[in-house]
Amino acid sequence: MPIKILILGEGANDVGIYDFNGQWISGSIINLLTKINDKVELSFIPINKKHLPNTLPMKDRPSLEGHGKVIQKMFFYSYIRKMEYDIMVYYGDTDKEAGTKTTKTQAKKASQVAYKQAYDAFDKFDVKGIAIIPLRMLESWLLADEQAFLNAFDIKVSLPKNPEMLWGDKRDPKSNHPKKTLERILSRFGLNSDTSNFCTIYDNASIPILESKCPISFPPFLMKAQEYLT
Repeated sequence: MPIKILILGEGANDVGIYDFNGQWISGSIINLLTKINDKVELSFIPINKKHLPNTLPMKDRPSLEGHGKVIQKMFFYSYIRKMEYDIMVYYGDTDKEAGTKTTKTQAKKASQVAYKQAYDAFDKFDVKGIAIIPLRMLESWLLADEQAFLNAFDIKVSLPKNPEMLWGDKRDPKSNHPKKTLERILSRFGLNSDTSNFCTIYDNASIPILESKCPISFPPFLMKAQEYLT
């Protein structure tokens, strides 16, 4: 029997998106999750973030913060619809202000706060939960494994030594913003910075390398994923 995963993310590139026909097109985080344990079959039940309630009744508002508030809405959305699942998976970026924090100590603290917000919510509602919260954003993890680019696209690239710490002006195509960095690397080889190529990178990535190159935000996700996806 497959493990049924209720999943919520930010958009098309990470968890996925519904097309105009109501069909769900999966994102790159699905490829990452299935890579954790290829001996286990996973079945995904996506939630469209746009369908989450804006507010909840006062009696249903425990003192949760940040990512925990989104997971709270996710839980009640599934509860009132009697959705059946084994594991709840939440994807979200660390607070964007983390990008302005220039030291690893500050970045680590921001990541710890983000994960704590998520797991406090999972504990509050007594559900098995996996939080996926990259420091900065999705592209930070995608910039970790040079061999993945070689395996996926037969190209040799030089990636940043500390991809989690990249930051810059998103409006400047030459900046160190993770999105702009990945766009520049892929565009040099005529490749688009899109969901399809993100999926291919994760398909070819090494979990140990991701853990090593993204030591702040990847291990907290990996620990729970390895615990539950068995």
